[in-house]
Amino acid sequence: MPNKSSLLIIAALLAIFNLPLQAQFEPDISSRYIGIRGMRYQPANTADTPFKLDINVAGANISALSNNYLPSFDIANKLQAGGLENIDDVFTVDNSRAFITGNIQLPSVLYAINDRSAVSLTWEIRAFGIYNVSELELFDLISGRASDLAQQVLDGEFVTGYLNMWMEIGAGYARSFDISENHRVKFGGKFKILSGTGSAFFDIDNIGLESDINSELQNINAEIDFGFDNTINDLFEGESVDLFKSIGYGLDFGAVYEYRPQNQKYGDDYQFRVGFTVNDIGSIKYKDSRQLQSISVSADSAATENFAGIHTLEEAADALEKTFDITSETNTDYRIRLPLSLILQFDYNFGNNFYLHVSPALTIPDFDLLSKRLDNIFALNVIPRYEKLRWGTYLPLTYNNVAEKLNVGIGGRWRFISVGSYSLISKLFDSENSLTNLFVNFRIPIYKDEFKR
Repeated sequence: MPNKSSLLIIAALLAIFNLPLQAQFEPDISSRYIGIRGMRYQPANTADTPFKLDINVAGANISALSNNYLPSFDIANKLQAGGLENIDDVFTVDNSRAFITGNIQLPSVLYAINDRSAVSLTWEIRAFGIYNVSELELFDLISGRASDLAQQVLDGEFVTGYLNMWMEIGAGYARSFDISENHRVKFGGKFKILSGTGSAFFDIDNIGLESDINSELQNINAEIDFGFDNTINDLFEGESVDLFKSIGYGLDFGAVYEYRPQNQKYGDDYQFRVGFTVNDIGSIKYKDSRQLQSISVSADSAATENFAGIHTLEEAADALEKTFDITSETNTDYRIRLPLSLILQFDYNFGNNFYLHVSPALTIPDFDLLSKRLDNIFALNVIPRYEKLRWGTYLPLTYNNVAEKLNVGIGGRWRFISVGSYSLISKLFDSENSLTNLFVNFRIPIYKDEFKR
């Protein structure tokens, strides 16, 4: 069994998650005063930042999402308890789909070269996971935990998904141009070096089986694609890992247009702005992996004990080999694309420090390793806010095609700290709401001379 220290590492990586459908949004992400954190949402907006120097100390998101109810700390609690017990303990929820993604924000810095351009250096640990199962009782049936095993029949079922964890170091640049007195355009981008810290994928399709009263599985058949990078298995087993074994490259870029009427109501600010961002173009090539590729399997019978007590991905592969008398390939390579995000942004300034932000976002997972059973993830975010240079309040409203319901949260920013939740208000009225989220960030802003007041 893996030791608790290694499980806590995994628990931290899995628990500090934000939503893929919100493209790593935070409640105050629409603000013009968030400095270096804006590089992850709209890099162009850092061009005319009010900060001479902005240092991100640390930050994290904690959240979970499913298309029904997913207890927010269930994953971490199960891992911390001392073992996965069954492979489905990470993924099984009372629904068919789950999406998990997130980042740990490490020390990063933004420096304004002048009033029109800025450079940045960012450092983050990120994760993205997506999962879909066609039959909720599938795992219980295979592991022998179903309450009634007699005459259970499954046919044409599937379970598919992947998890990717990586560290990224990015170098960014942004520049603004005044094309006339009232019109400004801004461009920005970030090149990223990626270091894969662990990944796994599973695509088990056309599953058919029967069970009897003696906990035996009969007439089993399936099509299996299953693999994992040995780094993620080493993490589970508490062994040392090489964080720079699997390398990749990525790119983010964005553009913004602002209409800036020169009048007393708006001062040196825009009346409205529109923009777009394309995030996470790139991929990571994982080396030294173990895979079961495109294998059709069948067996007349198998004991459910073969699939019980699984603690690691390696044990899951061993169970499949034992049950179906197959052999996996080792030391093979595979590539996982980053989850591409396409974001449109609309922001209107009503004057007197009141703003409204509207942002539709689309996230496209990597389908190359899986069958086409995973949906693109769409969300619409509406964020009214009241903000000044040193503080602000935010009321995020989000709707997505996973939970298919409106979530309401709240956020605040004061000088060097930002806190908030995309789901807090909704949670107050619905404890089984499918979105649970908490965000906190600490930074050191150093203002330009004209903003020191």
